[in-house]
Amino acid sequence: DLRLLPRLHNLMLSDRKGLRKEACWTVANVVSGTRPQLQAVMDQGLFPPLVRIFKSEEYDVSKECCLAAANAAMTGDDAQIAWLLQ
Repeated sequence: DLRLLPRLHNLMLSDRKGLRKEACWTVANVVSGTRPQLQAVMDQGLFPPLVRIFKSEEYDVSKECCLAAANAAMTGDDAQIAWLLQ
């Protein structure tokens, strides 16, 4: 359901580390699904916050961002992967 993605974005911006971690974990699971699900995450703009979180958080949170990127690379088609690499 696409109504989840904006809420995840808000949780990724939370002041609470635990919420940020769980939101990133959830995104990682969504992008491991189907290509349309990955595209929805891309269209909602959730990858830029994932990159920011990866760069600024402690290992336990940043590893969820890495998992999301790895899952996206496994799920995505050539165009999606090219977009992710930009």
